[in-house]
Amino acid sequence: MLPFWGGLRVVHLPGHTAGHCGFFSERHGLLFCGDLFASYRSRASLPPAIFNSFPELIPASLEKARRLDPRGIVPSHYLDRDWPLHRRKLDSLCTRVAARRNLVSG
Repeated sequence: MLPFWGGLRVVHLPGHTAGHCGFFSERHGLLFCGDLFASYRSRASLPPAIFNSFPELIPASLEKARRLDPRGIVPSHYLDRDWPLHRRKLDSLCTRVAARRNLVSG
């Protein structure tokens, strides 16, 4: 826990890098997720593959962020300050990534 903004929990979200972390404010229901995903235009996307050190870890990190159940999300790369919209985009991205993984494994 960091003693800022009423307490920020450091959340390990590897994939972009091995030590990539986000910061979750339970008090405000807001997750600062760094480069876990980008939120431009109508949908969220993963960072370009060349920028991800451990892409195989990203699906679990996406789900971990989703399970925190934040009301809003602040990604590093975004166009709109609608934090609940970024939460909905995370949900959609998780669904797309899971479907893609099921196609590959099935």
